[in-house]
Amino acid sequence: MNEIGFLQRRLGRTKYWPRPVESYRFWDKHIPGFSTANHEMSGQEVTQRQAEELKRAIELHARWQGKDRFVTKFTGWPRFPLLRSIFPDAVLIHLERHPGAIVFSYLKQGWRWSDLPVERFASLSRAELLEYYCDRYLAYYQAKKDFPADEFLQVRYEDMVSDLRSSMDRILAHCRLPSTADYEAFLDKVELRKNANDAWRERFSSEEGSFVIDRLRGPIDEMGYSA
Repeated sequence: MNEIGFLQRRLGRTKYWPRPVESYRFWDKHIPGFSTANHEMSGQEVTQRQAEELKRAIELHARWQGKDRFVTKFTGWPRFPLLRSIFPDAVLIHLERHPGAIVFSYLKQGWRWSDLPVERFASLSRAELLEYYCDRYLAYYQAKKDFPADEFLQVRYEDMVSDLRSSMDRILAHCRLPSTADYEAFLDKVELRKNANDAWRERFSSEEGSFVIDRLRGPIDEMGYSA
């Protein structure tokens, strides 16, 4: 089980192989409300027993993979205070994107959070949905701002697309990891879509685009994005 990729190549792909996912069922099992809380969770919402069981589960996961580091990702609330309370030595990275692109993604995927009943959500007009999604993004953004900026690395998606090496080198340095042959080979072969950064602008009407930009003006300006 140490080399899942090797086994997949030799034995074929199957839905039963472990694969990278936002495994919210795993997190919810150990931290109730992890995926459904409508606020930025803190360490005070986790018992000592829950924290210890989570750490043991992650240690077991890494052992089966034959790795000495555990890497995970998720969306929504940063959850930095919660993670820091359980993993004091965790390396935190926040991947941002133009706020307008994120709101468009919410709209496209039809996200609904537990703070809004299904019936009410179904009755929202497109304009009301845009307001709902903008406010949700602003809540996430404020939670990130409330956490000390020197305790995490922020990387912009657009910067990764335009100059992957520079962004990845920043991440590598933040993680205090050395460059390796595998790392260099990864950078040489990976390809990112460069024409998708502004696709969201074409999907909004002029009125919708103006509303989203005005609503998210603070984050847009603070992160150096163009309107």
